[in-house]
Amino acid sequence: MGQRIYELQGLKKSAWYEVKISYPASIPSRFSIQLETGAPELWLGKTRRLLNTERLIFKPDNRKPVYAVVTVEAEGGVAKPNVKENWWYLILYVMS
Repeated sequence: MGQRIYELQGLKKSAWYEVKISYPASIPSRFSIQLETGAPELWLGKTRRLLNTERLIFKPDNRKPVYAVVTVEAEGGVAKPNVKENWWYLILYVMS
């Protein structure tokens, strides 16, 4: 269905971050989040798939830009025929 790339700006090397996407259950799609960077030092936590939520925990290396790549793939049948639901949220949390 599509893919979007978001540059995550203003990240601090000493902080942990969580990227989370939330979407309605009526969207018959599979969402995924990946981080893209040229820095091999980027630490990635385990991705966790919850009901209608994807999340990824990471600690950046400030020397390289970090991008969140959100991919949406069609899956299954339409939950609500003739209803257009195309919203979802991408949230970046600072963890302490």
